Amino acid sequence: MEIQHFTWDSKTGDTRLYWDYLRLRKRIFVDERHWPMPCFKGAEFDFYDLPFASYVFLTHKDGSLAAGLRLIRADNVVDYNGQRLTYMINDAFHRRLPTIPRQVSNQPPPTDSRTWELSRIVSTGGLKATGLLVKGAADVIRQLGAKRMIFLGNPQFRKLGHYLGFDVEALGPVIGSAESDAEDARYQAMVGTDRLALRDAGAAGTGAVSADLAA
Repeated sequence: MEIQHFTWDSKTGDTRLYWDYLRLRKRIFVDERHWPMPCFKGAEFDFYDLPFASYVFLTHKDGSLAAGLRLIRADNVVDYNGQRLTYMINDAFHRRLPTIPRQVSNQPPPTDSRTWELSRIVSTGGLKATGLLVKGAADVIRQLGAKRMIFLGNPQFRKLGHYLGFDVEALGPVIGSAESDAEDARYQAMVGTDRLALRDAGAAGTGAVSADLAA
């Protein structure tokens, strides 16, 4: 399997995978989980799917999509139809995103340039593919100078984060969907400290540096 990083500004990556990713999101979130999300021509997308976002895709040997996720840097600020947008968890905390309750985080989420939010994770290959995808995303943002990842996802992602080398902590409580009581409708905002970042910071005498993981 192979990791690809797709961005609109540099036009890196495969646009075919981008549209396959949006269609997979629709299949999983809307068709299977019945979440009320905007769709167009068989693809699920929202107002965070703008050029400031980038994407990480995991592909099979034949080039087809196995898994994908969206990345947004935490210092992102854009005006969308007169509304100030940053990233999902931060906007929910500041009551700018009515579909996610404010209590998703017990404290103001980070808004620095070395933090990246990971969201809209989808996979056709189970936990193994998801793990490879998240590992690939962590490698991508490290190359971009990140020290922190923050994500919103199933509480089981905490175990995955630990396995990938992150000390994962919850930002807020586990929240159940108002539309469903199913296990896959429960989610939690989480942050994870990159153990490599902590070790490197300690060796440099700069103190602890936290790194957030979010799914």
